Amino acid sequence: MQERLKRLCVLLEALRTSRRGLTVVAMVECTGASRATVYRDLKLLDEADFEIVNEKVNGEARRRLPAGAFQKFGLSTGQVHALRLARETLAPLEGTRLLTTLDSLLRESSSRPLPVKTHGVKRATSPRVVADLEQALSDRRRIEMDYRGASDVASVRRVADPRELLVREGQLYLWAWDLDRDDWRTFKVSRIASVTVLDVPASPHPGFEEISDLSRSVRVWTGDPIDVCIRVAPRAASLVTEYPLVEGQVVEHRPDGSALLRATVAGLVETVRWILGWGRDATALEPPELVDVMRTELEAALAGYEAAAERSVSPIVRHGRATQRESVKGRLSGRRRLE
Repeated sequence: MQERLKRLCVLLEALRTSRRGLTVVAMVECTGASRATVYRDLKLLDEADFEIVNEKVNGEARRRLPAGAFQKFGLSTGQVHALRLARETLAPLEGTRLLTTLDSLLRESSSRPLPVKTHGVKRATSPRVVADLEQALSDRRRIEMDYRGASDVASVRRVADPRELLVREGQLYLWAWDLDRDDWRTFKVSRIASVTVLDVPASPHPGFEEISDLSRSVRVWTGDPIDVCIRVAPRAASLVTEYPLVEGQVVEHRPDGSALLRATVAGLVETVRWILGWGRDATALEPPELVDVMRTELEAALAGYEAAAERSVSPIVRHGRATQRESVKGRLSGRRRLE
């Protein structure tokens, strides 16, 4: 997220200072991103209501940002751009006083109506839940909530002392002390069905500064630090820095076009999901426990596909395949006896 914001700021500044506008090739050069990434960034800026002018100069398509845009109430162009980027990043906080204030400021600073967009949110959150959490945090009160974890079949009543809200990769999370677990936990707000603010002060709890350090976390998962090494195939190697595993990862580009990614992560749960997201283009190399987990996951996935394929064929074809397998087994058995 931080890398993308930096890239968007660089792109906006280049569009603002260019007198004749920028071609896509020029935007690729100034941001260091691919053409596809530049087009995605331009689409995001358009959805965020930036007044980017698209015109042709000497037959070339160019884009530029008009000088003096968004200065109705004395804010500089750069300040309003920063506010709009902040609005997009904070979209999961829809319904809070913070975003209401930000929307009001943006409406006053722009002559164009401000659309309310939440395309940064991957799963909708309840405005009522967010408002109740905001109230509990503001009043420093304990809460009861109906929460359904990733492995729960139904919502479970949880009692917690909330500490802060966190936006991570377009998702909104709650840091809170779970009184049932007697430890710090992160709760995905989209999984909270309801919140009750109790008339009980939230108690102070130790260790928040250590547990809230997410520099080694994939998303918000926490755990013991583990060194990992992952090989990324040549066709995807250039995307490793664009879609990083964690901050501070080290990428070594190999002569064959592949890349070796080394990083220290907090636990392996989200690392496994990150590797699976690359499909056949990512292979775990270290540590052995990560390799074993990946092998187990992929074998289970393959078994599921084979079972689905077997169910989809007719009984006649299935019988033919079984007969063919038995025939092959017989031939292999005969060869072994001869050897």
